[in-house]
Amino acid sequence: CSSYLDELSYDRSLKNAEKIYMVLRGDKEALTAVTSRLLAPALREELPEVADATNLFKLPESFNFFFRHGNKGFEERLSLADTNFFSVFPVPFREGDRATALIDPASVVITDGIRKKYFGEEDAVGKTLSVTAFGKEYTMRVSAVVDDFPHNSTIQSQIIFPNSWLQSLGLKDYGWQNQSVQTF
Repeated sequence: CSSYLDELSYDRSLKNAEKIYMVLRGDKEALTAVTSRLLAPALREELPEVADATNLFKLPESFNFFFRHGNKGFEERLSLADTNFFSVFPVPFREGDRATALIDPASVVITDGIRKKYFGEEDAVGKTLSVTAFGKEYTMRVSAVVDDFPHNSTIQSQIIFPNSWLQSLGLKDYGWQNQSVQTF
């Protein structure tokens, strides 16, 4: 019974939860939550009923990156989100500004649990994390700290990079056929 109750409680702790929808695609045989990165902007532009739309790209479990701050280093999973992600998902911010948190490609939003793991009880905004990804080391500046996501949240990311980070590395988006993100 508790798993049934969890299903009914997913994302209900969010303000305006009844107005947030995950886009699904499929046919009679299969349904998936994976869509094209181009869908969110198309929804915003072409459907006046859509107040806002955003993407979240959850890297697969096999894509752990090594994060380091000082003498603390751990393998972590990360997600990438559009600049407007926190206007669609109004999660509580502990530090930083929701409007600008994902603007800079070299910024990172972390949960409070990750802040404690790397920075202890210190404020984290403005501090840096080194991340080893794709065979290179990158320096990311913490732009915001958000509350940890509850266990019954669609969003389970603890580290969120801006989508523009991949573009800054020269990785290209391959249009509508690239079905790799969740659209809300």
